[in-house]
Amino acid sequence: MATTAFIFFHYGNIPRYLRYAMQMTRVSNPQTRCILICDQPEAIQLDGVEAYPLTRFTSPKLEAFRDAYVHVSIFEEKYERFVLERWFQIDLVRRELGIDHVILIDSDVLVFRNVDSLIKEAPPGAVAINGHSPHFSLIRDSFDDFLDYIINAYSDKENVARGRRKAQEAKDAGTIWTLGEMTIILEYLYLYRDMVCYPSEIGGGYICTNIHVPEGFSHINVGRRSRKKVFWARENERLIPYFQRESGERVPAFTIHCQGKAKQLMTWTSRIESMKFLSPAMQLALVQRQFNAA
Repeated sequence: MATTAFIFFHYGNIPRYLRYAMQMTRVSNPQTRCILICDQPEAIQLDGVEAYPLTRFTSPKLEAFRDAYVHVSIFEEKYERFVLERWFQIDLVRRELGIDHVILIDSDVLVFRNVDSLIKEAPPGAVAINGHSPHFSLIRDSFDDFLDYIINAYSDKENVARGRRKAQEAKDAGTIWTLGEMTIILEYLYLYRDMVCYPSEIGGGYICTNIHVPEGFSHINVGRRSRKKVFWARENERLIPYFQRESGERVPAFTIHCQGKAKQLMTWTSRIESMKFLSPAMQLALVQRQFNAA
């Protein structure tokens, strides 16, 4: 029988929102392993969560990337390195821990549906990502070509020079361009066939690329940003979210990606669910209000 695992990567202190994200994978997918690769594995004491140190998973290719990396980004270098390094480590984790299907999941993603349906319906490919974003990626095989592509993006001096010119042009125009994970993934998707995109509506639910992107659903404005409205229902003793199209049709949320300040919503939901003195109806009302308040 094939083994599936959610795998989170994180460095630094373990925030409450990440703990809640891991707990939600255990609630929605109790048959699936939940693994955290981090620099403080001893700080994790959650039922059903396996924690391993980042230093356990290393390889010559990872070291080659570390030597080649050149920082061309407005974002923190440690972060840019980390999100790329995890690609070199994920296949080591997959093989060493005996996992057939990996869900590489960002620390700010909440999961509400069973991933077996996604695995069954996703198009073939070693790596399947959603919305050109790796926040909820399905990995089913090794992907050495992609790792080589990452290394070459930084070891090729002409490519780095082009990247610096693009970054400066973007800055002058008041926009952002980085030689980082998203740029490399977008380039690679158009050149190779072992990485594919799967549709957002899959497995009986909707994969939220980013809660701040409406994607055709009802939304509110929070400051300068949009945010999807989330409509909640209580089903089988669980709080289950839905998105609503402009037509009024409600679609089950497979995931909610709480980027940026929306991470606070994860923390609030965790607290509300822990308030056992509240009636189920009151918990539902509070969660609904938190997600839809401007």
